[in-house]
Amino acid sequence: LPLHTAIKEGDISEEVLTYLQRLVQSDPSLKSVWLYSWPDARSLIPVSHAGEHINPLPLGYFLQSDARVIGELALQQCSCLKRPNLKLLSCPIFAENDAWGVLVFEHETGTDRPNGYKQVYAALAHKLANLIYH
Repeated sequence: LPLHTAIKEGDISEEVLTYLQRLVQSDPSLKSVWLYSWPDARSLIPVSHAGEHINPLPLGYFLQSDARVIGELALQQCSCLKRPNLKLLSCPIFAENDAWGVLVFEHETGTDRPNGYKQVYAALAHKLANLIYH
């Protein structure tokens, strides 16, 4: 079930927003956290976000240069997205065996992420996936 449909049909959009707001509040280096539905290999649909920043992926799709990142996301790994003047980490939202969404953490440029940040953010994305799909 596509993530944007699961949130709408499950009537959990407020729970998802609260979760994202707590993530931003818990880490002062986070500018924003964005949740995207990932209905096909390239398209991204913004579903929810928290923080005070504009959509870091406004085009609504992955770039061709993101091919390695897409492969890592499909293998359930978090990966950095290279965008000018942005510090982005993306983690997949999985339901059973497929990635249905992407959680993008935007950090303040010039700040350090915590030790083991990829594992921490992967766990947070997994928790969000459980909230949405269970």
